[in-house]
Amino acid sequence: DAASGPEGPIASGSPRALVNLGGEAPQNWQQWDKIIELVSTDPQDREAAQARWRYYRSLGLEPSHHAAK
Repeated sequence: DAASGPEGPIASGSPRALVNLGGEAPQNWQQWDKIIELVSTDPQDREAAQARWRYYRSLGLEPSHHAAK
């Protein structure tokens, strides 16, 4: 499995999942079974995450939201 720098992808396990720590949607999203996005409460981070959500939806994907407790 692959890993990279602090803002790069981290892949692990099966199904193949990408933990996206970057500010943009991955260009190679098709190769992943699941994309996990961790979003802080920072307004700029939330705004970028909402833009990625809309992008995923425009691709015909159905993102789901799971709030941390």
